[in-house]
Amino acid sequence: MSSGINDVDGNLEKQLDEVKALQAIYAEDFQLLEKETSWFPHFKLSLRPERDNDDWCEHVRVHMIIQYNEGYPYRIPKIELENVKGISLEKIETLKNDLVQLAKTKVGEVMVLNLALHLQDSLRQFNTKKPKSFHEEMLWNQQIQQKFKDSEEQKKLANNRLQEEKFNKILEDKVRKRKNYIRKQINEVPESLTRTESLEIDKSIQSGEVKIKEDIKNKYHFLEDSDSQDEEKIELRKQYRWALNTQRFQNEFEVIEFLGQGGFGNVIKVKNKMDTRHYAIKIIHSNVKHFKNITTEVKLLSRLNHENIVRYYNSWMEVYQTSSEGSIASSESEEIYDDEEKSYDLSDVYFEKSDGQEENEDDNDEDDNEELIFEDEARFLYIQMEYCEKKTLRLYIDKNPNKNIDEIWRLFREIVDALVYIHGQGIIHRDLKPGNIFLDSQDQIKIGDFGLATTRRAKDLQDKSGICMPDSIQSLGFTGSLTLNIGTSYYISPELKTERGKYDQKVDIYSLGIIFFEMNYPPFQTLSERHEILTNLNNANVIFPDDFDENLVTQKTIIKKLLNHDPEVRLTSKELIHEFLQRLTIEDTKFNTVVESATANPLSKTFKYIVKSLFDQKYDEVCDVMYEDEGNRLNKFYNQKNILLQSKVQEILVSLFRLHGMVRIQTPLLMPQNKVHELSSDSPMTVMDQQGQLLCLPNNLRVPFARYVKRKRIQNLKCYNIDRVFHVKLPGLQPKEVIECSVDIVTPSKESSFPEGELLYILENVINKFPILYEKNCTFIVNHALLLRSFLLHCNIEEEQHIEFFKMVERQGDNKKSMRNILKSFHVADHNIDFSLKLLNKEEPLENIRKSLEFLLKSSRKISDLAYRGIDQLEKVLQYCEMFGITSTLKFQLGCLQKAYHFSGIFFQMKLKYYKEAPNGKKRFIQHTIASGGNYAQLVQKFKSSSQTANLPTIQPNVVGALIAFDVLVHILYEEKYEIPNKSDYLICSMEEKVNPKQRFQRALKYWDKNISGTLLYDTQESWEKIKKICENEVISQAVVMKDSSVKTYDMFDNSQGKSQRKKKQTKGDGFSENPIENDPAAKSNDFHFKFVHINHKKVHGNSKIETAICSKLEGSLKWAPLNGSTIQVIAADLSKEVLDEIVFTNNLSCDRKNSSAKNCKSKDKQLTREVNESIKKLKNDNCGDCIILYSKQSDTYKIL
Repeated sequence: MSSGINDVDGNLEKQLDEVKALQAIYAEDFQLLEKETSWFPHFKLSLRPERDNDDWCEHVRVHMIIQYNEGYPYRIPKIELENVKGISLEKIETLKNDLVQLAKTKVGEVMVLNLALHLQDSLRQFNTKKPKSFHEEMLWNQQIQQKFKDSEEQKKLANNRLQEEKFNKILEDKVRKRKNYIRKQINEVPESLTRTESLEIDKSIQSGEVKIKEDIKNKYHFLEDSDSQDEEKIELRKQYRWALNTQRFQNEFEVIEFLGQGGFGNVIKVKNKMDTRHYAIKIIHSNVKHFKNITTEVKLLSRLNHENIVRYYNSWMEVYQTSSEGSIASSESEEIYDDEEKSYDLSDVYFEKSDGQEENEDDNDEDDNEELIFEDEARFLYIQMEYCEKKTLRLYIDKNPNKNIDEIWRLFREIVDALVYIHGQGIIHRDLKPGNIFLDSQDQIKIGDFGLATTRRAKDLQDKSGICMPDSIQSLGFTGSLTLNIGTSYYISPELKTERGKYDQKVDIYSLGIIFFEMNYPPFQTLSERHEILTNLNNANVIFPDDFDENLVTQKTIIKKLLNHDPEVRLTSKELIHEFLQRLTIEDTKFNTVVESATANPLSKTFKYIVKSLFDQKYDEVCDVMYEDEGNRLNKFYNQKNILLQSKVQEILVSLFRLHGMVRIQTPLLMPQNKVHELSSDSPMTVMDQQGQLLCLPNNLRVPFARYVKRKRIQNLKCYNIDRVFHVKLPGLQPKEVIECSVDIVTPSKESSFPEGELLYILENVINKFPILYEKNCTFIVNHALLLRSFLLHCNIEEEQHIEFFKMVERQGDNKKSMRNILKSFHVADHNIDFSLKLLNKEEPLENIRKSLEFLLKSSRKISDLAYRGIDQLEKVLQYCEMFGITSTLKFQLGCLQKAYHFSGIFFQMKLKYYKEAPNGKKRFIQHTIASGGNYAQLVQKFKSSSQTANLPTIQPNVVGALIAFDVLVHILYEEKYEIPNKSDYLICSMEEKVNPKQRFQRALKYWDKNISGTLLYDTQESWEKIKKICENEVISQAVVMKDSSVKTYDMFDNSQGKSQRKKKQTKGDGFSENPIENDPAAKSNDFHFKFVHINHKKVHGNSKIETAICSKLEGSLKWAPLNGSTIQVIAADLSKEVLDEIVFTNNLSCDRKNSSAKNCKSKDKQLTREVNESIKKLKNDNCGDCIILYSKQSDTYKIL
């Protein structure tokens, strides 16, 4: 069991998740800082006191700087406060100490959001304005009075305009009717040679005393619905006029009317010209740095598909290259229409910053009229949503004093159904209120406006405590803070108001309680009445008004249960349906019963009809667009280099496996759903075929192979496989794909532990095949199923509960806090828990196992028998490891529990543990699990035999195997700068039109015939820079650039050193040079002589393995060179790549400068450099060999002198 503080990968993932959440919550107040090291996040939060009321004003502000470390969240981060405004340094120091103390209480969970909220709450007490002079107070009062007068005047003018607009609308209607009448009369005159039709005007804007009926330049330029005269809204919509002028928008949609303002932007009702359906399109005009926050809502909702949730259909972004200096203010000129337009779709609704774009670091927020900076471009995000024609639930509540009880129950049930679906997807709405619940034309509920929603991992939601920690939160709001102004604060649950770090989906249930009360209570007559009644409901005692209908007993009971201040007691959405709403859905229940009855018999006609109907669904373009792959964390560097590195690693592993007589076995991709899948909390990706059969994609390579062994009755086999496995993500997303490597040995006998020994030997050699990993600490953490079984029995956990124990550990994690809760849930005595946790976390040499487990050997007979058998088998494995010469550390840990339910004998994890020096000079501890496996013969027996072999005698082979985390291995090599092989040896191209494709092809044929790889470019290239770029992108070290045959030359372009080196060579009469690789590269082999240079002059253990690895590397790399049959002297030293380059450079200079390479080196490197230079000098003086190669064991690179 790995300790949380040393699980660097897990900690880094939690840190990145928290950074995303904070970035979404604080938007422009969040800023990533440049850091010396790229390992851990470093960021700044600009914090202000929370807004108390509408008269709130900011007087204090502070920046909180957070620096994560390798142990966070199990170790507190570095906290700094700076750029203080309005508060003394003494008080700042006190606040900092408070934050440190609070952080210590939160160790083990992500805490920065809690720290930020605590600091904001503390700042509120200091947020008092400074005393003003008498004169200043007088001026201030005058300003308030003037604002009040202006406001009253604006209201009066707005009322006058509204009345005038109503009159104008009536007049326009009369004029329109008369024109229609006249037009009909004219069309009926047979002598008429002309036809007159009126142009209908349904959009208008008013400015001063001049009314513009139509914008001549663009009919969308001044979009304004005719019954709204709010000048402020007109001003807001002016900045969106460019968005309505795009080619795509005009081609696909027809604007109907302006609907209003939503989160981040304006919403317009449109009609799709193709399907003639109405949609609501939200148009967002924002700074680029806000786009990631905005689009998280789109990413979240694009995968939701429920009849009671507003459907998101499509999203895209338009980018305009402006001709101005790059700023777009609210008074932008009309020159914007002459700008070049760029449009592209969003596959996964993800936005990246454009090149050269910098985030605005100015923290001065006093200017509310600040221009938006777009770096010479304006951006608009379009979100196409379902249009709800009728109204919101707020209007339904306010406009219906005599509500129908049956109608209320129906609407309530639809809201609960939507919440069940949302919560099932791991989503929390957080802003549920009547204004965010819509009613369509059929009075069907549609929940929308997910601007403050969050999503949490399923394993966090299933925590026993029922409280979800925010380690995987992705906040989707504009600022992340919930709106606490009058009208929405009543719907916020107590846990969100007090301790926002801990909450789950039950915050939505609390909001539902207030909504359900309003649905069953007459509309409020005044705001003060609403405030008083809802405030009493928010009380812990849930105080109902005296005039609440006494007949609504069930409704009152539900409301009390929904408004319970204890989240653990509060009902979930599913419990609400089960307890109160099942009887309301008799028709639904009948239908569900019919469906369940039909699907219970796969041979029935009804079942076949249902399946056929599912597969006969029409193509849905929306699903095609929305079903996207969000990528893999380990494969985020997916490019040519990664592909080549994957191929190289696979080639090395395959050669190792074949050395042990293994063959590749690919098991079938799909397998039927099986009880084995129920053992794990990690459910496989399940699909259905045309017959209604449920089939599973593999989530590891072990389970399909176990079934394969059982059904094929295999008793003797050594095999490997490298293939993809799939892990379920949330619905609407591609499954997570991971490349995995399996190594398996099947033998007929279970008596010998020889296969386990050979398996461990193979895994150790996986590391030894990569010299760059050789010196890292490779440790095998070993456990045994019998020992684990005896320990759980000793803790009074019955065997029937062992599988559930393993599933809980897999779901909740194996850190101390989780393990303590799990042991408590199985009623382990308190005095035994501390001892058990210490034992589970302890790693010790395998030789000491009898001493550490002595308490099991002295326990009851059943427990001691299991312990003796397990210890004996582990000691046998240790003997075989010594026989194979395994040098890796073998340690026993009873808390090694990964997939323990698969194994019936020994099982293990192979880990790389090492310290890595960061650029800032500090060392950080790194731990990677490279492989895991063991004896899983019992897993094979859980499968059924095939129908052809069912009558044959049962066989019980011994099966051991390991799963190698191929992606993790490639990732480590990539991070350690492992040398990536070239895609090909040469790039064959030309820069002259006179060199026709035939000549280039002939040159390529010569290379290919000699078994030399070359990439042929068909088109003529423009410049050396372009050729160099192609070489870099395609990972090709050298380019052959052909010239005109009359010149009889060609150029060699060497990209291996990151520079372009051009070599001109004289050619023969055919227009091509004498190829230095005309002879067969495999005709002769080279003779390598090694010299290892070290500071202490001692022989390094394992030199023979290093020699083999270096020979393999050099033979493959030098096959093209004219060194066949040569004697090559190899000097291997523990040098960095920089020191290696310096030594090679100075050895090509005069002798008096050969030791200059040591001047700027560390003391260790200086001594090593001098020894290397002396070795080179000696070899040159003695004329030893045809070539000297200097090899760096540290960077796994070499140079030819």
